[in-house]
Amino acid sequence: ILLYIWATWCPDCIKGFPELYALQKANPDIHTVYFSLDRQEQQWKNGVEKFHLEGEHYWFKTDWKNDFTNAIDLNWIPRYLIIGPDGNIAKYYAIKADDPALQEAIDALR
Repeated sequence: ILLYIWATWCPDCIKGFPELYALQKANPDIHTVYFSLDRQEQQWKNGVEKFHLEGEHYWFKTDWKNDFTNAIDLNWIPRYLIIGPDGNIAKYYAIKADDPALQEAIDALR
């Protein structure tokens, strides 16, 4: 699983979509799950449609601070995590989709 934490108000998230799309294209067997930190539900839904984000989508109604973001010590978005089939986190921290460590983590799980 490629877990992507983002928001429509985040310029780095929007700017990074081409690299995200490239990572997804290079790894069609990886399922993408999106967690949005948008402040409003409609803003999140509009962003999913506008940017053609394919995968599973969730919206954190609580914005930036919640149990999950606290548990992963979220300090920046976008944030990418790779989760293996065993449920363990294979890559804990990446802020760019073209970070070579993301692809290395995916390759190591194959």
